[in-house]
Amino acid sequence: METNINEIKNMKSPLFSLALFCVISLSSFNKDILKNFLTIGNNKFSLNSAIIANESYGIKPKFEVDLINQYEDLTKAKTYVYFSLTSNNTSNLSNGVYQFSSANLNQRLPFQFNGSVKVNNHVVEIAEGTISIENRSGDLDIQFILKLQNGDIAKGIYRGKALEVNRSRSYK
Repeated sequence: METNINEIKNMKSPLFSLALFCVISLSSFNKDILKNFLTIGNNKFSLNSAIIANESYGIKPKFEVDLINQYEDLTKAKTYVYFSLTSNNTSNLSNGVYQFSSANLNQRLPFQFNGSVKVNNHVVEIAEGTISIENRSGDLDIQFILKLQNGDIAKGIYRGKALEVNRSRSYK
């Protein structure tokens, strides 16, 4: 009987270790998903606030989204993600998937964007990427994966409140 118990103990040890590793890995993964973050390589930054600015003019829908680390005031932030997006209407930022475009604003189609990432006061332009946006009356859910001009990959998630600012200009 003792041999069987030792065999079971020896069997349980690797299985238990594997199970524990899976639980710890999954729980850390879930915590990372729930946090608002920006990663570039091995560097990870929290994203503490978001601003959506409607900068549409005439019939051209333009929105600026800023995801900010540490400060709510963009002028003081040393790290943030900046997106300039073209929506399909001038009144609000449309939900959907946005693709990177190097075209200037007047030539960009709906659901296209460009922008930059600023990390520790160093700005790098976005070269490629995709953004998924769902905006529900100030609750923003944004996920992105970007290739920066320096070759780095930036990805992140922001889920939470966003300050909405109207800077649109109507021309009649």
